[in-house]
Amino acid sequence: MPFQNWRKPLRIGVFLFLVFLTIVILFNAGDYRVSILDKVAFHLHEAGHVFFQIITLFMGRFLILIGGTVLEVGFPLGFAFLLFKNQAFFSGSCFIWWAGKIFIGVGAYMADARAQKIVLFPHMRAGVPGDWYYIFESLGLLNFDVIIGTLVKIFGVVTMVAALWLAGYFAWHQQDFVEEPEEPNLL
Repeated sequence: MPFQNWRKPLRIGVFLFLVFLTIVILFNAGDYRVSILDKVAFHLHEAGHVFFQIITLFMGRFLILIGGTVLEVGFPLGFAFLLFKNQAFFSGSCFIWWAGKIFIGVGAYMADARAQKIVLFPHMRAGVPGDWYYIFESLGLLNFDVIIGTLVKIFGVVTMVAALWLAGYFAWHQQDFVEEPEEPNLL
């Protein structure tokens, strides 16, 4: 088949695109929202609030608040787990990269808990407390928001770089398990 070996060049192209995005993200530290992935992550975050509100039966503000971040980060990590389980290592590495990207945004959101300079919605103004203000306040950690947020951003960068290394390795070395079609049994 003439297009039998299309997977490896596609993986290498996606890998190079992730390298480019990583460079843009790391050198654009002031604005961590640079891609459509951020919009998807934002909607996952908001869906997490709704989901946790439903499963806690409207009791448990803490779970509702943290549920946004749990779903936002858990979604790509869950897909990465399933992909690794099914030996789709390159794709799993890409989802881990996305989770690292999300951690950078979550860290910025955490670090902004007291300052409240990040405008979360286009129709909102700065100075409106976000989820992490209430989460840190309830845990007695509000004064450590910048430290915790910075550590989470560093964790996100390390996760992205490690996932990028994995993706690069698997882009070149992953075996394509293409099953031959079975002969139809006409009996």
